[in-house]
Amino acid sequence: MMTTKTQHWRFAWKFSFRAAGLLLALVAGALVVARIAIALGQMEQAESTFGSFEVVIPLIVGLHAALLFAPDDEPALELLLAAPRPAVYLIYERLAALIGLQGGLALALSVVAMVTTKGNLLDVIMVWLPPSVCIAGLCLLATLYARRTAFGVLTAIALCVAMAFGREVILPMFPNLWFLIFYLDPRTVTSEQYLINRLFLIAVGGIGLALVIYRMHDTEQLLGIQENR
Repeated sequence: MMTTKTQHWRFAWKFSFRAAGLLLALVAGALVVARIAIALGQMEQAESTFGSFEVVIPLIVGLHAALLFAPDDEPALELLLAAPRPAVYLIYERLAALIGLQGGLALALSVVAMVTTKGNLLDVIMVWLPPSVCIAGLCLLATLYARRTAFGVLTAIALCVAMAFGREVILPMFPNLWFLIFYLDPRTVTSEQYLINRLFLIAVGGIGLALVIYRMHDTEQLLGIQENR
């Protein structure tokens, strides 16, 4: 009786954390900490501290995701794809590094904000987590399909600008578009609508990440062979 041996691959965490980078996480942390410090000095502005989370964290997460993997910008891509380990492990590792750096820092700062401004932890997390998931999936997808980091970076900036413009200008004219907006004010919609908005953003980001993982299984597309035919 023949038995099949399951191959287990090791994760290259040190390389993944270097590829993911610490700088953007530190920048996001510094900006949010500065905003919390301002709120502590002027408590009447404490409520607006949550606005720092919904703007800064998703933008930095989107920029970070755009830098994770761009085929044309990846050094020694052919060697990485020639290795026996599946290429999709690159995404698994770098996404885990992004979640650990950005998610861990955002969660820690959310706890600090909750304590210092006497807010609700779940409310703070709901402000930044769904938009971050959405923008991470879309920016990683844009980078992978466009093959250049610059496209993912532009996607992150364009999405944040469009969402800010949409909340201030588009949403008052077309209120039925509430489910699309990152920076949706829960006081302007019902609790059910706000929950649907948050779940919709998470679903869009999840679909983007699923498409990235699916694409990573096609070595020819990663090498750009089909595009050059």
